[in-house]
Amino acid sequence: VRHRADMIYEQDFRHLADSSGSIEYRACYSREKSLDTSANEYPGYLQNQFPQLNLSPEKDLVYLCGNPAMIDDASAELTALGFAPRQVKREKYVFSS
Repeated sequence: VRHRADMIYEQDFRHLADSSGSIEYRACYSREKSLDTSANEYPGYLQNQFPQLNLSPEKDLVYLCGNPAMIDDASAELTALGFAPRQVKREKYVFSS
């Protein structure tokens, strides 16, 4: 998302990641000025995180949620990494002003 205030279900996702040994939650903010790296907050776009995640098409499932253009870009990168469409769950939405 652009700003922390735009994030939805953040606490739910954090709780899920904290209670699971196999889920990692990262929040990517494209326009947030102050980030808390200890809370897994990262600057920029989601797809910029892919190299650091050591993703594996053989064992990983990816859930993408957000702006349709970002979802399409991230899905294309995952396809290039060898992910099949069934391994990439997508939820596209746009905030209304």
